[in-house]
Amino acid sequence: MLGEGRPHAVRALTLRLAGLGLGAGALASATLFALEQPLPALFTRSAHVASLVRDTWPLLAALQPINALVFVYDGLLYATQSFRYIRNALALGVALVFAPSLAAARMLLPSSLVAVWGAKAALNTWRCLTALARIHVALWPTWREPIVSAPLPT
Repeated sequence: MLGEGRPHAVRALTLRLAGLGLGAGALASATLFALEQPLPALFTRSAHVASLVRDTWPLLAALQPINALVFVYDGLLYATQSFRYIRNALALGVALVFAPSLAAARMLLPSSLVAVWGAKAALNTWRCLTALARIHVALWPTWREPIVSAPLPT
């Protein structure tokens, strides 16, 4: 669409995909909240593991809309060939968000599983924010209508 000179279509598609992603994430979140009791039981009979899963479940369920946006915007970033940006944002996110969050969460939270998922939630929030910035702040303004010049008089 950009190559065809239709940036308005790319903007509309971006918003539509973001809306669909948020909707899918909200649906996944609601489903996970609704199945909080029966679903983990399908995967373990261990009371200890079930306890760890129960501690982590609300975070996992609540994170789904952000995860869905990350998936949508990953696709948009790949489509815009923003590979260097993705690499740099992820490297910074691991160094400045994930690792410190994991260290803090490990000291403050009751289980290492909750700590890992808490740090992953922080990293995915970072990824979402950096992807939104790249698409909507850096790239969006560059998607302009082509300049069509009038034919030269003969």
